[in-house]
Amino acid sequence: MDFIILLHHLRLQYPAQSDFLTEVHKSKTSSQLREHAKAIAASLRRNNYAFLEKLTDLNEGGSLSLIIHQTHPNEPIFGYTIRALISQIRERAREEAWKGLKSAYRELTVDAASGDWLKRSLLIDPNEFGYERDQEIHAWLEKRLTQGEIALKEGTKSRFLIRKPAA
Repeated sequence: MDFIILLHHLRLQYPAQSDFLTEVHKSKTSSQLREHAKAIAASLRRNNYAFLEKLTDLNEGGSLSLIIHQTHPNEPIFGYTIRALISQIRERAREEAWKGLKSAYRELTVDAASGDWLKRSLLIDPNEFGYERDQEIHAWLEKRLTQGEIALKEGTKSRFLIRKPAA
């Protein structure tokens, strides 16, 4: 239960972590879960979204999935709660990662190789979005197209121009 409280504090005050750090010191959760929560917090603090993606992987065989199954094998509600909190943390981190990508790049190409890179960079998990593999990135990009943040490059189907906000 303490692990849920730790994730809740990360989600609630993101990007601030003062309440999380206070709770870590009071936590009686297993050292494995406590260390995992601290690693998630550190990756958020450092904007290390690639590492955060690995730490919050809830797919079969993913690091967090394995820890949950080892520590709470017969408690499905624990897994559902963790999944919901991780999804919310990833959504907030995704927005920060997107800000970084928008400032660093003028154009994105979404093919097989770069699509996987973009999904990892933006913490996009097909299970989280409920899409078939490779459809989730296109759904996410479609949303950005309708919001006017990107535009399809003329004459292409997989290249997107990133629109910079007017100064």
